[in-house]
Amino acid sequence: MKRLLYFMNKKEHGFFLPYVLVIILVVLSGVASSIHAYKNTIDISRNHLEEIKIETLFQMGRAKVEKDLDTQEEVPRLAMYDFPDGNVVIDIFPMDPDTLLLHFLITTDYSQTELTNYMKFQHQ
Repeated sequence: MKRLLYFMNKKEHGFFLPYVLVIILVVLSGVASSIHAYKNTIDISRNHLEEIKIETLFQMGRAKVEKDLDTQEEVPRLAMYDFPDGNVVIDIFPMDPDTLLLHFLITTDYSQTELTNYMKFQHQ
């Protein structure tokens, strides 16, 4: 019988087991690391979508409060809005006659975020 590989000789019949185990270990560790990377990608995507929702709610709340301030006689102290992606509560603090401090509390399905923003306001 011919030798198939250079490391085989007639006295070492069980010499393939360590090679097979190393190959299996390399394949399984590659699969495990791919699964871990996929899980991290899903988590990052979910966090990114949540960040986009929060930013959208912030912009929608700010636009809505600007519209409401244009139609009202006096500046309200609190504004609450319900949107499809979450809720926005805005505390309104007059800083100057033409500047308002807006404190946003944005609530989504997975998080609650607080933001502070200034707004120039010309009351009519």
